[in-house]
Amino acid sequence: MLVTDTLIVTPGPTEIPHRILLAMARRTTNPPDLDPEFFRRYDEARSMLAEMLGTKRNNIIIWVGEAMSGLEAAIANLVRSGDKVAVLSNGIFGDAFADLVTAYGGTL
Repeated sequence: MLVTDTLIVTPGPTEIPHRILLAMARRTTNPPDLDPEFFRRYDEARSMLAEMLGTKRNNIIIWVGEAMSGLEAAIANLVRSGDKVAVLSNGIFGDAFADLVTAYGGTL
């Protein structure tokens, strides 16, 4: 059951079912305070993802953030000043990717 009687089928905003809203109201752990329960669950999630993807658990990093934050992390760690980077862009996100490459010293 949706929150409202209106069904929105565009990319966003997204209707949130009541069961999800109730789950979000539950107590959360606090990773900045090094909550052992958070790290146990994080490690469990990494193990499950590693099994699903057929890789080693220590190769898995769960990234929380929008897609561009993941792309920026990749560029920040892989692109060095003067590196040539091929960017195929067909819109705003490709253009933003190109901007990130140049911001980190790469050339297009």
